[in-house]
Amino acid sequence: MTAPEAGDAGPDDVTPRAAQQPAPPSREPHTDTVPDPDEERPQEARAAQRELFAHTPDFILGEGTGFGGSLVGGSQHGVSGGQVGGDVYLGGRTEIHHHGPAATAQGASGEIPPERLDALAAVFAEGPAFGTALERLRDERVLVLRGAHATGRNAAAVMLLHRLGVSAVHALSPETPPAALSAQLTRPGGYVLRDLPLSRNRPLRDTHLFAARDQLGKADGYLVVTVENSPHLPGITPCAWVPPGARVSYGRSWPGIDRTTSTRCSPSNR
Repeated sequence: MTAPEAGDAGPDDVTPRAAQQPAPPSREPHTDTVPDPDEERPQEARAAQRELFAHTPDFILGEGTGFGGSLVGGSQHGVSGGQVGGDVYLGGRTEIHHHGPAATAQGASGEIPPERLDALAAVFAEGPAFGTALERLRDERVLVLRGAHATGRNAAAVMLLHRLGVSAVHALSPETPPAALSAQLTRPGGYVLRDLPLSRNRPLRDTHLFAARDQLGKADGYLVVTVENSPHLPGITPCAWVPPGARVSYGRSWPGIDRTTSTRCSPSNR
């Protein structure tokens, strides 16, 4: 038998080293592989919002910016929407605020014409208590006449000042707040405040009269306030005014005031 040559390998011949080499690893990913921590993942909505606010410039989202409902406060840059409500400012804005004493915004006052005072004095009839009220006004500089409607308290108030011999009689607005009364008494002469409205939330206190008396002493003035029968006079002793037995009609000489006068001031209410 002829033996095969050494260079010819049979089909069953296997090289020992080739048989010992391991199989190449599989390229398919393993199902239990741990993900890379550095791999970028999508952020949550809240985290994205916080990061947006943290990196937004201050001129867009500063300390004055606020969000609530559909309202956005602060300066807005590039606003767009289907409908924008409220004031819209394009560019800069300048606001000017004027501040002054509160008394400057109160009701105006004016001087009663001298001819009207003379016409009233020609027909005015003094009552038995007129002299007592006049002395009280001269001593205290402030007098409150309290009485019912249409008792002549307004005409009597004007005549009290006229009989004092003041240079002028100024009529104050009934809308003057009691707390701002002293701020109106800056000129010499007489002042009359007719039919001052009083209520539980707007009383006339003794402190208001104290301040008015101090100011009248500096300006050399006198004040008469007329009110209806009211319990809202804490700390004040008003002069009770009742109509006299004889009524005097002023007709056309004094339009706009009561047509009857009362000059009775109860001494017990002083």
